[in-house]
Amino acid sequence: MSRTTDQPHRSPIALQVLLLLAVTLLAYSPLHSAGFIWDDDFYVTENPTLQTSAGLLDIWTSLAATPQYYPLVFTSFWLEYQLWGNHPLGYHAVNVLLHIGSALLLWLFLQRLQIPGAYWAALCFALHPVMVESVAWITEHKNTLSLFFALVTLHLYWRYLARPRRGIYITALIAFAAALLSKTVTGSLPAVILVLLWWRHGRWERRQILPLLPFLMLAAVMGAITIWVERHHVGAQGVEWSLAPWTRFALAGRIICFYALKLIGPVSLSFVYPRWEATAFQPSICLFPILVIGVLLICWRRRQRWGRGPVAALLIYCGVLFPALGFVDVYPFRYSFVADHFQYHASLALLVFIVTGFEQWRRGRAVPLRRLGSVLGIIVLVLLGWQTEQRCRVYRDAETLWRDTLAWNPDAWIAANNLGLSLVTQRRYAEAEPILERARSIAVFPRDRSRTLRNLAHLYRETQRLELAQPCLEEALSVQPNWILAWADLADVLERRGQLDPALDCWQKILLLNPNDAHAAQQIGLLYADRGDVNTAEKYLRRAVQLQPERDQLQLNLGVVKARQGDLRSAKECFEAAIRLNPQSAEAFFNLGLTLLHLNDRDAARTALQRTLDLQPDHAAARQTLLQLEKLPPGQ
Repeated sequence: MSRTTDQPHRSPIALQVLLLLAVTLLAYSPLHSAGFIWDDDFYVTENPTLQTSAGLLDIWTSLAATPQYYPLVFTSFWLEYQLWGNHPLGYHAVNVLLHIGSALLLWLFLQRLQIPGAYWAALCFALHPVMVESVAWITEHKNTLSLFFALVTLHLYWRYLARPRRGIYITALIAFAAALLSKTVTGSLPAVILVLLWWRHGRWERRQILPLLPFLMLAAVMGAITIWVERHHVGAQGVEWSLAPWTRFALAGRIICFYALKLIGPVSLSFVYPRWEATAFQPSICLFPILVIGVLLICWRRRQRWGRGPVAALLIYCGVLFPALGFVDVYPFRYSFVADHFQYHASLALLVFIVTGFEQWRRGRAVPLRRLGSVLGIIVLVLLGWQTEQRCRVYRDAETLWRDTLAWNPDAWIAANNLGLSLVTQRRYAEAEPILERARSIAVFPRDRSRTLRNLAHLYRETQRLELAQPCLEEALSVQPNWILAWADLADVLERRGQLDPALDCWQKILLLNPNDAHAAQQIGLLYADRGDVNTAEKYLRRAVQLQPERDQLQLNLGVVKARQGDLRSAKECFEAAIRLNPQSAEAFFNLGLTLLHLNDRDAARTALQRTLDLQPDHAAARQTLLQLEKLPPGQ
C-alpha cells in the first residue's frame, strides 16, 4: 500500500481510475433514492421548455424562457427529460458522472504539470463534502457541466501552447463556449491560464496571451448577459441587495475566509448559512479583507523562497470566487451571502495547494514519516468520503433538506417557509402551522414575510378558516400590490365567504395587471353568469377562450352561457370543441347531450348521454335524463 501511495505514477492507470470511480460512487450512493428538491421544479419537473421541440428552440433564443440563460444546461435537461422524464435517478447519475469526470481531468492536468500529489488532489476533490451541494442538487447541474467543460478547455489550451495547431485551438474555444453556456463563472478561465503561465515561467509571452483574446471576449459577452438576466429576469435587485461599497469590500474578505475554512474543516455544513448583518458598519469584519490581502502580500514577498505556487493558488482561488464575493448581485444573496455550490470551481485551486504542500512535506521526510503521512492521507480521504455519504442523505427530499437546514440555521426563513409549504402540500396542517408562524416571525425582508403570509393563507383555506386567510392575503398585498397570485387567492377566499362584489374587484384587478390572464377573464365571466348577466358573462368567457383556446374548460363554460342565452347551436359548437380538446370530459358530453335534446336530435343526444355514463357511471343527472329520453314518445 505504501508503494502505491509513495509512487502513484507507477500504479496501473486503469486501477487508479477504477479506484477513484468506485470510492466516489460509494460516497454518493445515497443519491440513488434521492428525489427533487428546491428549484428543481422550475429547472426540470415543471419546466415547459423541456417538454416540446419548440421548447428546445426557446432555450437558445429567449433569455426569459428558462430560470437562467444557460442554454447548454437546459439542452442537457431537455435530452434527459426525453430519456427519463420526471424520474430523478437519471439526473443524479449524470451529475455524479460529470463530477467524477472533472476529478479525472483534474488529475490528468496536474500530472501534465508534474505537480506532486496529483492523484491525491483528485481524490480529495471527488470526496470532499463541500462538493455535495453541487452534485446532489439537480439544479446545480450547471456547476458540474460547466466545470467539466472548463477542465477540457484547460487541457486543450495547454496542449495548444505545447504544439500550436489550429484544430486544437478551435476545439479549445468551442469547449470554452460550452463552459460559458453552462455557467459564466467559467469566464475566469483565461485569467486562470495567465496565472498558471506566470507560475510556470515567471513571465508571459506574446504567443501565450494573444490567443486568449477571443476567450476574453466570449467571457465578457456572456458575463454581461448573465448580469442582465440576474437583475431583470431572476430579480436580483431591491432592498435586499442595497449594499454600500465598503460593505461589499468587507463581505468579499469574509466570504473568502469562510469558504477556505469550510474546505479545510468541512463541519457544520448547511444548505442555507446564516445571512450576516450587512447594513451597519462593523469595524471587525474589515479584518477579513485585511487578512486576505495580508496573506497574498506575504506569499508574494516570499515567492523567491516558497516559489510562485502559493501566491498563484491564492490568486486563482480568489479570482474564480469573484462573481460570488458580493461585487455582483446574485439572487441567493437575499437568503445568505455564502453557499457551498458557489465555491465548487474555485475549490480546486485551494485543494491542490493544500494537497501539494502536504505531499512535498511528506516526500521530504524519512521513510517512517512518509508512511505515516500516507496513512494520515488515507484516513482523511476516508473521513471525507464518509462525510460526503452522510451529507448526500440530506438531499433525499425537500422535507429532509429543510429540516436539516433548520437544525444548523434556525433563523433560515427560506427553510422554515418552504418546509411549512411542503407540509401543507402533504396535508400535514398541524405540523405546518407552527413552522409557518415561525417563518413569519423570522422574515427579515417584507417580501419574504408576504410570501409566508400567502402560504399561511393557503393553510387556512385548506382548513376552512377563511376568516384568518383573508387578513393574511390583505397584508401580503399591502407589501406587494401587484402580486397576481395573491389577488387570485384573495378572490377565491372572498367568493367562498359569499363576498362576490369584492371578489369580482379582485379578478378585475388581476385582469388590469395582466390583460392576457385567461383564468381571471373566466372567473369574471362565471361571476356575472351567477348574477344572471349572461351577456356580460359571454363577453368575458369568449375573451378567455380567445386567450387560451386549447383549454377545454373554457370552451365548456362558454357553451353553458351560450345555452343560457338561447343560442343552442353556438353552445353545441362550444361543447364539441371541449370534447375535441378533452375526449374524457364527462361534463362536456352531458351538456352536449342536453343541447342536442333541445335541438330535437334524440339519437345524437342519447349517444352523448351514454358516453357521459361510460366516463362517469355515477353521473345521476345524465342517467335521469337518459331515462326520461327513453320514455318520450316519438315526435316529442
